[in-house]
Amino acid sequence: MLKPVKLTINWSGNHDTLDAVDPSSSLASQFNCPGVYVHLSKDLSGNPICRYLGKHTSSLSGRQIEHFTNMLSGKYNLYGKSGTLIFKAGSGAPTIDNLEEYLSITNIYFGTIEQYPVDHWVACIESLLMRSPQWNSYSGTILNYRMESPGYQMFDEFEIIHSNNIDMQSLFGYTTKWDRKTKTVI
Repeated sequence: MLKPVKLTINWSGNHDTLDAVDPSSSLASQFNCPGVYVHLSKDLSGNPICRYLGKHTSSLSGRQIEHFTNMLSGKYNLYGKSGTLIFKAGSGAPTIDNLEEYLSITNIYFGTIEQYPVDHWVACIESLLMRSPQWNSYSGTILNYRMESPGYQMFDEFEIIHSNNIDMQSLFGYTTKWDRKTKTVI
């Protein structure tokens, strides 16, 4: 249908969650831009517990402040160092100890792109990454499921190259690609 597209995501991370939500930090300033992000929590042995993939069309760091506010108000499940659920969403507000434990095992990775219009590409990228076999086979609980934006499916091929971060290359592979002929994500 549409000509093939190849985009590069420049990944940065692993970043401390509290640094990402501090508006006075250089990290918050650096990522006051559109893009995609991954929250990755690991237990004390380094095994993945849970992961979250998201996007924002104006400010990645601003979105992290929204997440942090939702954590504080008890809207999210929180996991502990042992890999078990330590706070159930909707059951009040977590204790500072629960929040501190979850934040101590969770890192954030930011992905930015250079192609414009960024907001269009960001939605396509998030949806394509959520469909990738690597994302879905990686161990740990996926914390977010939502309806995908099918924009990438209009292209004959839509390829994402994962750049600058070995953790994200381990998670997604070096590329994530949609092939319209086979209707598969590889």
